[in-house]
Amino acid sequence: SHKARVPTLLYIEAALLLAAFAAVELRHPAHATDAAAVGGGMMAAAAMGMQNAMMRIELASLPSTTVMTMNVTQSVIDVVVLLSGNVEAARRTEARKRFSRMWPQILAFTAGAASGALCYALAGFAALLLPSALCLVLGL
Repeated sequence: SHKARVPTLLYIEAALLLAAFAAVELRHPAHATDAAAVGGGMMAAAAMGMQNAMMRIELASLPSTTVMTMNVTQSVIDVVVLLSGNVEAARRTEARKRFSRMWPQILAFTAGAASGALCYALAGFAALLLPSALCLVLGL
C-alpha cells in the first residue's frame, strides 16, 4: 500500500538532503565545478525529484507540494484571462476554477522558497538540516 511506502520515500529524501549537506559542508568546495559542489547539487536535485515523484505517484490525491513552471505560467494566463474584458464567459469560468485551485499552492511555494532563502542566509548549507529533519519526523 502507498501508506507503507511514503515513510520509506521520506527517509530516502532525508538521506539525499543530508548527502547534499555533507558533500558541501565536509568538503568546502571553492568553485561550483568542484566535485563536492556538483555532487551536492546532484543530491539536492535527486531529493527534489523524490519529492515530486512521491507527490505525483503516492500522494496524488493531496494538493501538490511542488510548483512547476507550467503551473505558474498557466496561472498567469488565467489571471490575464480573468482581467480581460473581451473573453467569453465559459473561458473566464474555466480560468477562475483553475486559478482557485492553484493560487494556494503557488503562495505556499513562494513562502517556502522565501523561508529557504532566509534559512540559507542565516545558516548556510546547514539550512538543509531543517527539511531533512522534517522528512524524518513526517516518516514516523
